[in-house]
Amino acid sequence: MKNTKDPGLGSKFIKPVKRMVNEDGSYNIIRKGGVSGIKDFYKFLIDLHWFWFSLILIGAEFCYFFLNVFNFFHRLFVQIVLFQDS
Repeated sequence: MKNTKDPGLGSKFIKPVKRMVNEDGSYNIIRKGGVSGIKDFYKFLIDLHWFWFSLILIGAEFCYFFLNVFNFFHRLFVQIVLFQDS
């Protein structure tokens, strides 16, 4: 680690500093605290292997399909029960 005069983060620092971005493009930043949210989920999906990503998409599609089928039959049943005397 080289001593750097100005790392671009301020004018006063005590310890020697490292680069914020490595030569390969990865970050040298460790986040402490903060709020995890949709950005972390997006990064999780981006970092997934294509097989697991595809499996998640197919699973979500099946859930969507079966919920719609259930909704259709539920509405049909309610229509039959509510309007059977008409």
